Amino acid sequence: MVVSLIAAAVLAVPMQASGVEPHWPRLTQFPDAAVMARVNAAIAAKEDQNHADYHECLSDLHNAGEKPDADTWSVTVKVGYLSQRYFSLQVTSSNYCGGAYPNNGIETPVTFDLTTGREVDWKAAFKPGFLLEGLTKLYRAHYPRDADPDCRKLTMTDDPFESADDAIFRLQSGKGLVVVPELAHATQACAEEVALPAAKLKPYLVDAQLLDELGVKK
Repeated sequence: MVVSLIAAAVLAVPMQASGVEPHWPRLTQFPDAAVMARVNAAIAAKEDQNHADYHECLSDLHNAGEKPDADTWSVTVKVGYLSQRYFSLQVTSSNYCGGAYPNNGIETPVTFDLTTGREVDWKAAFKPGFLLEGLTKLYRAHYPRDADPDCRKLTMTDDPFESADDAIFRLQSGKGLVVVPELAHATQACAEEVALPAAKLKPYLVDAQLLDELGVKK
């Protein structure tokens, strides 16, 4: 069973923000003030970078002789998971800054370990070899059966995780650990989100705290 309890001592506001330059969610209540400050500073830095990227996009459009419109830039940031131990933001963005095609539905989630206030390093969270071998097997086994037939065929024949950098992880309330591959633009529509069964992750996870969070018995 996935544990995702927003206790009275752990709060974040807002739970969702969207727009061109939205104010990202922050922890507003947490037992450890130093951890809360560290997390919020990291989120503020990401928000500032996102806003800077937007203005760079406007500059690129101007230099290309194009004008911004409603499709130029949009960002949605949701609190996907919040507990005494983890805080995960789902960040989805779309933009067009000139060029051949726009970027739609780009996922750049961030998950914080609230025992330290630092981002979870997903490469270090798993035992060696999992990201290049075991992840593909789990992903294929739980790829949506109602997905586009061509996408299913592509996923079963081509490795969606050719490198350790191709896996995008986040914690999601009600689902646990979720992964989506970072595919090339031509096949991006096939990058389905998959919730990885906690029990099947047990042989691969290094962090006992994360195992406990996912409700897996040691």
